[in-house]
Amino acid sequence: MLFFVPALLGNIDSQFFKSFHEKIFGFDDFSRYTHIQNTQESIRQSTGGGYSLYEDPLLGIVLRYPSDWQQDVTDKSVSFSKTDVSDTPTMFIFTATVDTLEPKIMTLDQFVRAGVAPYREISGFELTEYDKGATLAGLPAHKVTFYIPYQNVAFSKIVSYFAMINNTGYGIAYQVSNPEKEELDMLLNSELPTFQRMTNSFQIIS
Repeated sequence: MLFFVPALLGNIDSQFFKSFHEKIFGFDDFSRYTHIQNTQESIRQSTGGGYSLYEDPLLGIVLRYPSDWQQDVTDKSVSFSKTDVSDTPTMFIFTATVDTLEPKIMTLDQFVRAGVAPYREISGFELTEYDKGATLAGLPAHKVTFYIPYQNVAFSKIVSYFAMINNTGYGIAYQVSNPEKEELDMLLNSELPTFQRMTNSFQIIS
């Protein structure tokens, strides 16, 4: 759920960001990330009121997102992002993920633990909230908020929602990434209405 563009940190080359993106998203082939976006013709989008409707029958979800945010699609997720370099370089990302769960994951607690586990392995991981009373698309959900660094050159605050129906897991995550950890709360609050509107619009259609 993390991705930094080269402009954010200046002297760090694009290979760094490519590797970072692959590490977090788990893709072996970085080019596949945008290739899928260009070949999913079944995705329907319409624009209105500054927000576009994203409907993906393959993922079985629908949501609204700011029309001027960049969109990236994979076979298991869709992400929308905005980069702000007006002050301190910042990236805002919203990701919706749908995946078939392993047979051993039978409860929401187990789903959350499996979803957060890769981040807990990152040195500097800091859990700040675990709310078991949240909802997502009308389903019982768990909300998890945490900070993670990346090699002390960038930091992210991530808010994640986990829900499940039978053996299908649904996840929503929004995050802010910036070179200064102290700025993350303020920056996240600046886009919180947008993130919440996107989360509230998230629906499961199949």
